[in-house]
Amino acid sequence: MNDFEFLVKVKKQHKAIYKEPAKLGDTLTMLMSRITPLSDKFAMVEKYWNRSMSEEVKGHCRLGAVSGDLMEIIAESPSYLYELRLCSRQILKDLRANCPAAGIRKIKFAVGPRS
Repeated sequence: MNDFEFLVKVKKQHKAIYKEPAKLGDTLTMLMSRITPLSDKFAMVEKYWNRSMSEEVKGHCRLGAVSGDLMEIIAESPSYLYELRLCSRQILKDLRANCPAAGIRKIKFAVGPRS
């Protein structure tokens, strides 16, 4: 097989697996349809967090990720983490009552920076 025949063969194989490029607008629409419900859920939980937590708690803790049925709370020190764990049942109960559509069933606590 000479070089020309080899190139023709490669080009035919490439055409067989090559797909038409996706349109950017369609791709962005699909991406946004997947992201929007997640951001709405986070916004709902964040609104609850800002409304229900005291300034003292919000000054030393922050809402982390909200994913699936899990909400993460980041405390800046182990002592605040301990205090939050003591209140975790009440936080979860209030969250379920005020944001039932969020579907939060578990809270994960972690120590980390405030911002």
